[in-house]
Formats: sequence, C-alpha cells, structure tokens
Amino acid sequence: MNQLRLCLDRCRAAWLSLNTTKCVFLVTSGNLLGHIVSQEGIAMDPDKVQAIMNAPSPSTAKALNQVSGQIRWHSRMLRHLADFATPLHAAVHRLPFQWSSIEEAYQSLKLMLSHAPVVQPPNWSQPFHVFVDALDIAIKSALMQCTPPNWY
Repeated sequence: MNQLRLCLDRCRAAWLSLNTTKCVFLVTSGNLLGHIVSQEGIAMDPDKVQAIMNAPSPSTAKALNQVSGQIRWHSRMLRHLADFATPLHAAVHRLPFQWSSIEEAYQSLKLMLSHAPVVQPPNWSQPFHVFVDALDIAIKSALMQCTPPNWY
C-alpha cells in the first residue's frame, strides 16, 4: 500500500489526473496493452489471439497487411517470427495477389500464436546478455538472462 501511496502522490505532484474507470488496484493479474500481466509473467491476451484464429483468410493484399500487423504486435512472444512471416510480407508486394501460395505460412503463424509462451519478468539480481541476429530477411536483438533451466 505504501508503494501505491507514493505513486499516487507523484501523480498529484505532477498534476496528473487518473481516470478512475480505467484504474485497477490490488489485483493479481490484468490486461495491459493487449497482454495479460500476472505473477507468472506476460502472456498474450486470449481474446486477441482468438480474434486472429477465427478471422477468415485474407483475400486482398491490404487485408493481409492488416493481419501481419496484428501478428507483429505479438512479435516479442513468437520465436523465429521472421522465418514464418517472410512469405506473407513478400506476397503483399507481389501482383497479382495469390492467397493459395501462402496459405501454409499463414496457418503456421496461427499455430505459433496459439502456443505462445509466457514471458517471465527479469530478475534484476542476475546478469543480462545481449543476443543479436542479422539475416537476409530481418535483424533482431534480444536482452536475455540465463537462469537454469530456462532462458528468458
């Protein structure tokens, strides 16, 4: 409670007002920017995942671009996303648009979404490692910690 009081005092000192209908206090989990934050870690919002899973296959390049954006929102949760998303990105720029050639990649992405892991919060007392990967299709970096038996 002391930490909450300090936070609210700082908001008051900075003349910030809080919308009480959007504030939630003293809960063990909650929805934050499309992710579920709990004591176990950060997971994808099941409602957002279900919306992608139930959506019909895109029939135009514009619709495919929208779906790609929704999937990219969850990129921190999806391992090797660039490998699976490359055919989708290439199809957006290919004319005429042919969905049948990329259906398998789309279904693989949907499968990845349905089995995404829970990302653990960092342990500030452990050292961090920076991993960088540059491929022909993407550049990615990650700040990770090694705590046996898992990397997170």
